[in-house]
Amino acid sequence: MHHRIPSYLIQNRFQVWHFNMTVPLDLRDQVGQPRIRKSLYTKDLAKAIPLVRLLTLRVTQWFQQLRNNRTMNQPTEEIDRSSTC
Repeated sequence: MHHRIPSYLIQNRFQVWHFNMTVPLDLRDQVGQPRIRKSLYTKDLAKAIPLVRLLTLRVTQWFQQLRNNRTMNQPTEEIDRSSTC
């Protein structure tokens, strides 16, 4: 089966998939880093794709909430809990 690889999905040298998103310039001071990179703890592309889509949605929503001056935990913390189950 051929999968289209989402743009925020990269593989490290150990073949483990990672979420990798550049933080918009206007939010870098609030976020404290220029990039959000998070291991998805899998070498399986079929498992990584839904995780990266979920994380992309949550991080994008987090960016919007930061722009609206609302605070919340960084969404990658939720992925830590859900991806290890």
